[in-house]
Amino acid sequence: MADVGTELSEREREVLRLVATGASNKQIARRLAISPNTVKVHLRNIFAKTGAASRTGAALYAVRIGLVPVEKAAGVQEAALVDRSRAKEHARAWRQAGVAGFMLVVLVLLVVTAATWLRRRAGVVADPSPSPDPELARWQFKAPMPTARSGLAAAVFEGKIYAIGGETDQGVTGVNERYDPATDTWEILPSKPVPVADIGAAVVGGRIYVPGGRLSSWAPTDVVEVYDPLRGVWEQAEPLPKPISAYALAAFEGKIYLFGGWDGQGYVADAYAYDPDEDLWRELPPMPTARGFAGAAVLGGHIFVLGGRGVRGALPMVEEFGPENERNGLPSWATLRSMPVASQHGGVASLSDALYAVTEVGGSAQGPVLLRYLPQMNEWETLQDLPFELGSGFGLVAFLTNLHVMGGGTEAGALSQNLTFQAIFVITLPIIR
Repeated sequence: MADVGTELSEREREVLRLVATGASNKQIARRLAISPNTVKVHLRNIFAKTGAASRTGAALYAVRIGLVPVEKAAGVQEAALVDRSRAKEHARAWRQAGVAGFMLVVLVLLVVTAATWLRRRAGVVADPSPSPDPELARWQFKAPMPTARSGLAAAVFEGKIYAIGGETDQGVTGVNERYDPATDTWEILPSKPVPVADIGAAVVGGRIYVPGGRLSSWAPTDVVEVYDPLRGVWEQAEPLPKPISAYALAAFEGKIYLFGGWDGQGYVADAYAYDPDEDLWRELPPMPTARGFAGAAVLGGHIFVLGGRGVRGALPMVEEFGPENERNGLPSWATLRSMPVASQHGGVASLSDALYAVTEVGGSAQGPVLLRYLPQMNEWETLQDLPFELGSGFGLVAFLTNLHVMGGGTEAGALSQNLTFQAIFVITLPIIR
């Protein structure tokens, strides 16, 4: 197997080298002239690529691949001794847990068998109705949005989900509502000053950026408005290079990336990056395919742009943008395996090491489809054909282990639905000492 160290970017190797010497995030940020948040992003990527679970583990890895000499690696020798001691303790604990687990399984089987025998003796028969589909049971309907709408922007900040703007049955709106998954409740916040639809939102530096969008006149705008959740106020940022709506949007390493969209004349392949520190937009190499209503998500240091609508209708293609390649003057775009079905007005989000896409209009003749993409294998799989209607232009975000789907629009009108899908299951096993 190839050395994982070769997969680290040059900046990640610089961060890892400083981590191994015991430098803090703030010290690394000052040394490399980047923000502490960017350091955290690099550390997450380093941990994912190296398999390290802590800074000490990363330091051990840096020594192993020769990135720093052992005498300069802070705490590595002591950590190695502690790790070996802990490994022995964990092995002993797992053996004990295995015995306890086996006994628990046997006990459960005995209880189930006894209960079944008693039910039969008493003349009780099982419910003949079929059990619900366990996959569809992973979807739940939560408290609906106070305002039904489509074409909205959705974003996650500090454990809450913000649903901004969109189009109601009465027209384009600037409504701003916040959902708390922990309590399943909504809160109404100050509305966006410029009402728009067909928008996205990105969180950078504790602020929610909403660029452009479609006005009530159906014309796109170049206005960029920013919501500060801590102060509860809206402000304006540097306008877009040109009016645009129906774009794909993603935040990565403290910057915002915008791809494609509708400029009032047609679908475009334009791409831009915004630096909040400089309040400046800059043009990027355009996408290979002009399109609007696509989705974008970040995974493994790359930004994936999926689906959308072009001049000939719904599109299945997937194109990957590499920010680091673009900075180094290398080819920025790559075309990957297309989705099994075309999708426009759908949504995409990343969870763990996979991308999840919910298709919409143009997705399939049967209705919406839930797909999962594994970049390591460049493969798509269809998880579900959904039996319920999602509508057009819903908001999709990932939070913890769930996907959240909000709003949408159908021929009958705007939707206020709020659905969650449990994409990842977390199993906690006790350690018996």
